[in-house]
Amino acid sequence: MLAGLVLLAAGVTALLDATGALTVRDAVLLPVVLFGLSLAGVVGVLTYAVRRHFSRRPHRGPRPG
Repeated sequence: MLAGLVLLAAGVTALLDATGALTVRDAVLLPVVLFGLSLAGVVGVLTYAVRRHFSRRPHRGPRPG
């Protein structure tokens, strides 16, 4: 989801730059996209690690009482 939002924002920014509504240097867009994709990868790895950690914990049933 994060990668899609980053690419969508980059596409809208490029479209606005092409129409002249916004001025963006070429050297800015690529690092922003690469940072966003890297951040999405880190979030995916962390989510996987947390889910794996919690799935290995013993299941506790509801508390009596």
